[in-house]
Amino acid sequence: MLAIVIQVFYYRIMRRLIPLIIVMLFSAAAVAAQTGTGRLPLVTFDSRNVELQTTLYPTYYRTEAATEDIRWVQAHTAEIDSFWLASADSVLRTLERLAGVPWSGDDLEIVLLRYYPTIGNTEPMILPIGGLRVGSLTEAIPTGLPTKLNLIYLLANRLLLDAGRRSLDASFGLAKHPLAQSGPYYRDLLAFHLAYSAAKVLLGSDSAKAAYDDPFWKRNLPCRGLYEQYIQANWQLSDEKPLVSWLAKEPYDSRLLQAISPLVDMTDTEARRQTVEGLPSKGILGFSVRINDNNQLVVEKLDKTRLASKAGLKTGDLINRVAGVRPKTHKELMEMILSGLDRGSVPIQISRAGKSETILLRK
Repeated sequence: MLAIVIQVFYYRIMRRLIPLIIVMLFSAAAVAAQTGTGRLPLVTFDSRNVELQTTLYPTYYRTEAATEDIRWVQAHTAEIDSFWLASADSVLRTLERLAGVPWSGDDLEIVLLRYYPTIGNTEPMILPIGGLRVGSLTEAIPTGLPTKLNLIYLLANRLLLDAGRRSLDASFGLAKHPLAQSGPYYRDLLAFHLAYSAAKVLLGSDSAKAAYDDPFWKRNLPCRGLYEQYIQANWQLSDEKPLVSWLAKEPYDSRLLQAISPLVDMTDTEARRQTVEGLPSKGILGFSVRINDNNQLVVEKLDKTRLASKAGLKTGDLINRVAGVRPKTHKELMEMILSGLDRGSVPIQISRAGKSETILLRK
């Protein structure tokens, strides 16, 4: 009889406790997302990727040794290594708190290259430490504060990219908002504000401003004017009011988004309405090629409102390689590009007016 009474008592207690435990677990998870108590990713640096460096600039490395440039990278990682050794957890936690979203917990690898066409790439994560090389021209990347800001920016962009993919994205307001989509005037804009706000905490306000005012960042932040006019002084990020809180309050027809639209679309309304004869009316790439007498793929038709044109491709460009591989047909070319875009970005090596250049396509 006593055993039956104990079992009944136990059952009644557990029936009340189990829902409470479940609520507590979900509450703890919610607090972890906001306060940054979850697992941080392990960030490692790859400074030995000769193959990727060669793939990005196959024409250049016909006469130059990519191994020498990777050795140069290995000899110039001390600044990044030292900064990361001292500040890794602080950087990741600060970005997490000011963004208002947690890291996914997946470990991250950042490839350090000597040359890359832009300031960086989120997938795969690429950080150039030598220079921004386009064709035969290279812009040197300054050491010190600008490089630290670039590393923080790369991680900020990756955090927002990952958050937008996860099932929790609706909770964080990153799923459908126009500003959360990819592109230099959208997610890149938010990522830079997150990075600059974090840099003020991590490096100090004066040092962060010195990095921001460096000529390198003045030249390589395409959304700088929009940023200064609409976000820099207006969206003050804090633990209590992180980036997602500001984003949630930004209407889809806000003045910022109205200012972005002319920069993304063509300014000529009539030209925007027209379709390019011979090109599909839908699709993100917007170009076609023909095969010339030398069996080379030549850009024949180009829709100036779509991705290829915005990335810098022009009519008459010869397509040499896509991520280091030479396509032989229009079908192969499109499949290779779309496959690369699924991974985040794809470099296209072209010849224009007798000179080799690299065009980087990003969604």
